[in-house]
Amino acid sequence: MLGLIKKDLLLIKKNLKMLLIIVIAYSFMTLGGDFDISFSTPFLAMLAFISTFSYDDFNNWNAYAITLPSGRLNIVRSKYISSIIIAVISILVGLIISLAPCFINNTTFNLIDNISTLMGVLFAIVILISLMFPFIFKFGSEKGRIWIFGIVICFTTVISIISHFIKFDKIDGIIKLLDNLWFIAIPFIGGIILFISYIVSKHIYTNKEF
Repeated sequence: MLGLIKKDLLLIKKNLKMLLIIVIAYSFMTLGGDFDISFSTPFLAMLAFISTFSYDDFNNWNAYAITLPSGRLNIVRSKYISSIIIAVISILVGLIISLAPCFINNTTFNLIDNISTLMGVLFAIVILISLMFPFIFKFGSEKGRIWIFGIVICFTTVISIISHFIKFDKIDGIIKLLDNLWFIAIPFIGGIILFISYIVSKHIYTNKEF
């Protein structure tokens, strides 16, 4: 499985130059105080990682990889592990760059705010991974993204309709409770969502024909 993880990380190097150019451009905007790179860097890194599915499909990698010992299971595991590694690294890079103005201008920064920002971005990345991966494993990289786009539109439409008929007093109470316990709730909820997504992806991939 380590070889599969290394393979995905090496594939990302093909997009590394473009990512570096974008990060450098955003870094200057961050130093000027006009932009917060801690949000954009992880999502750019995830877009680059999702392209590894396209490379796999284009080169018929899956048909070969499933012949390896525990091939199907390790392929799914490696994708999730690789994506989390990339997410954590990109979040830390973005956070370090976003803190640079504090060191340059010798100003103080709020540690709690920065940790909460890191947790929030990581949670958003976990949601993105959890939603996209099962569809990509099921339909492939191109069709999977189309399905995700359609589901997001349907989901936002349903939420918009429901919001007109439901009172949010009780939900506000839950949000306030989570606001006090965010450092426990976010990792717990994110872990559960990611685990469910992994189980679904594993089931899809182990029964998929190539």
